[in-house]
Amino acid sequence: WWTDRLRELPPLELPTDSPSRRAADYAGDSVPFVLPAALSQQLRAFSRDAGATVSSTLLAAFSVLLSRFTGQADVPIGTSVAARTRSELEAVVGLLANVIVMRVDLSGRPTFREAVARVQQLGAESFEHQDVPFDLLVKSLRPERTIGVNPLFQVLFLFLQEGLDALSVPGLSFRERQLPSVTSKYYLSLHVTDDG
Repeated sequence: WWTDRLRELPPLELPTDSPSRRAADYAGDSVPFVLPAALSQQLRAFSRDAGATVSSTLLAAFSVLLSRFTGQADVPIGTSVAARTRSELEAVVGLLANVIVMRVDLSGRPTFREAVARVQQLGAESFEHQDVPFDLLVKSLRPERTIGVNPLFQVLFLFLQEGLDALSVPGLSFRERQLPSVTSKYYLSLHVTDDG
């Protein structure tokens, strides 16, 4: 499924004010921001009305924005999945994650509602096939490799919901906090935390 889905995957040509990285320096920066509560409520209402998740709505918006900046209708974006699809993995301690490529098709100038529906459908199909390890997929597809550039996507989208990013241990509580970063594995990453 993945080899068919990602065949002839184009790189996302982001317009920048400097040449693309030629070496793996991983230099980066973070720009945190908060969406106003009213906008968050509108996103939730739109998503419910469209029959989509908030994550799909935000990924569609991010894809449309990237499409406008690049002029590309074929927008590959990486995202992380929990990789705990089998019951025997539920008790395993540690991070079990995989990366999948969401190849968003915005051809034919869809309305935003149509773009959201496409992303929602793509997500459902992609999550059904999430057990294929990313490195195995890269080996199978054999994309042209460049040092310091991810082989299948250059932009990452992560969505964390309240409660899913917290770990509870009796007597202790740990909660993920996004710290400002000065490094990046990707040209651009959007991390969204839905904290209510």
